[in-house]
Amino acid sequence: MSGNGNDQQRHRLIEERLGKLEAFAARGPLYPHVFARTHTSAELHVEEAELTANGTVVSIAGRIMAKRKAGKTIFLPLYDGPGKIQIYARRDDLGEDDFAFFKKNLDVGDIIGVDGTLFRTQTGELTVRVSRWELLAKALRPLPEKWHDMGLELRSRKRHLDLIMNLETRERFRRRSAILAEVRDFLVAEDFLEVETPVLQPLYGGATARPFKTHHHALDQTLYLRIADELYLKRLIVGGFEKVFEFCKDFRNEGMDRTHNPEFTMMECYAAYWDYTRVMDLFERLMLRLVARFGSDGRVAYGEHVIDFGNGFRRLPYLEGLRAKTGVDFRGMDRAGVAAVAAQHGVEVKPGMGPTRSSTRSSAPWWSPISSSPPSSSTIHWSSRPWRSATATTPIWSSDSRPSWPVSRSATPSRSSTTHAINAVASRRRWSCGPRATTKPRSWTRIIWKPWRPDCRRRADSASVWTASSCF
Repeated sequence: MSGNGNDQQRHRLIEERLGKLEAFAARGPLYPHVFARTHTSAELHVEEAELTANGTVVSIAGRIMAKRKAGKTIFLPLYDGPGKIQIYARRDDLGEDDFAFFKKNLDVGDIIGVDGTLFRTQTGELTVRVSRWELLAKALRPLPEKWHDMGLELRSRKRHLDLIMNLETRERFRRRSAILAEVRDFLVAEDFLEVETPVLQPLYGGATARPFKTHHHALDQTLYLRIADELYLKRLIVGGFEKVFEFCKDFRNEGMDRTHNPEFTMMECYAAYWDYTRVMDLFERLMLRLVARFGSDGRVAYGEHVIDFGNGFRRLPYLEGLRAKTGVDFRGMDRAGVAAVAAQHGVEVKPGMGPTRSSTRSSAPWWSPISSSPPSSSTIHWSSRPWRSATATTPIWSSDSRPSWPVSRSATPSRSSTTHAINAVASRRRWSCGPRATTKPRSWTRIIWKPWRPDCRRRADSASVWTASSCF
């Protein structure tokens, strides 16, 4: 059927439903302000034995998702928040007129409330025998047909329809909320203080990204939506709070796809008197707690893969892992060497993508610490240079003097031709990292050791301040 034919059919269905709404209005007032629900579908399954034995009349409410007519009876699956329950309407119970109205004017998508008693059908399905019903909301637009109309595009653009049609999507939302609650409880138990920092900022910072800009009329001042909450959390550390964390909304006015949203949620935590190894330990304990709560025997399913956390985390130096997965050893390699490797793999090294600060030094390769040995903790300056936007974190750590950290959500950076070439080589070899294998290239942040300079505005104010970021 052509698009014009589909539009005409939809218009006709809407007109039919408007006519049914008028029929309901003729019966009496529409849309009660409240419905006295006594149970949810989940509670009915839990309390079935007691409610059935006593013949208790229950009141439930939900959305009609199908209609099965069989002469003088109608079966309807009713979906509420926790799940679904079947209802059974019979002409002998409702009366001939009420049953005829019920049968004619209710549609898939309508929300109703019913009173009735519980019983099991011959197929063993728990069912509510309807003794009274009322309309709570009339669906004037037909729902999409689940197997043909609910494509990925529609599900992504209209999430409310996805939630209506797919119980697994609702479960994913509940699981996310439970994970965030578990992370919060874990950090509070570790003596971290949850805080709230400004979303509108006069100077954005803490990451490299293009911000959203707005104007404050009362102050006649340009403000920016935060791209990270790092700098304000550091101020709290400077002010005397030794452990802080925040679940925050960040905004980055850049490219987007199905796994990158300009508005996203990040958890960021800081602790004084810690180094990066303590943060590794914290993150490992957090992950093991989440796996114990939401996994099965130390395993978590992710797509077609099963991630096993039972053996702990492997702490892997970045360049060693890169060599193992790509077959290319970048240690000691200068820009010309990287360009040669890129040419061998058919990767174009584009000129004009300015070198990173470390690669402009006269004798130091881009990957090595600028000083011959790591300075003391009081002189560490962390400089992050992400290669490209990432899609997920992977539990891989580095334990040598050149630590590396997987980026969980980064902005679009300015990459040097060197890092661009290495990343492209890794992508062509389709390498994978950590306990979760993938065919997508990974994204990383280089953390460079630099001697402290008095004019450095981003040096740590405490000797052992460090950041752990994780995007959900």
